[in-house]
Amino acid sequence: MAYEGEQPQGFTIDKVPSGWEIQGGDAGTLTIAPENAANKSPHVYIDKILITLQSKSDHSTPTGTQLDVGGKPGVLNTADGTHVGKNLWVKQPDGVWMLVQIWDTQGWTQQDIVDFADGIHVQPGVVRTLD
Repeated sequence: MAYEGEQPQGFTIDKVPSGWEIQGGDAGTLTIAPENAANKSPHVYIDKILITLQSKSDHSTPTGTQLDVGGKPGVLNTADGTHVGKNLWVKQPDGVWMLVQIWDTQGWTQQDIVDFADGIHVQPGVVRTLD
């Protein structure tokens, strides 16, 4: 559904899944969680959606299913530590990959994931983590 709340610092978004909310974020991450999430910390990503950029120390190119995300190259692969989670990597114009990690993609189609990621916009001044 369309997101009409206050936009986070490092990323802006066009929509959130129904029943989900922005839990928190900073200049380098954004966490979206179910409205009734037991864990309210935006730094715990289990059962949530994490949006961030590829870390400064990671110079690899993601591998997996190649996709188009709003005219940008994308790669969909399995998220570490979960059996049903997915990572969607979206290459930004400066060559850095944005990561959209969805802990549990049950009920999401591949197109749902792409459409959601297409509505995420990296803002100037976003910070990349060191590790």
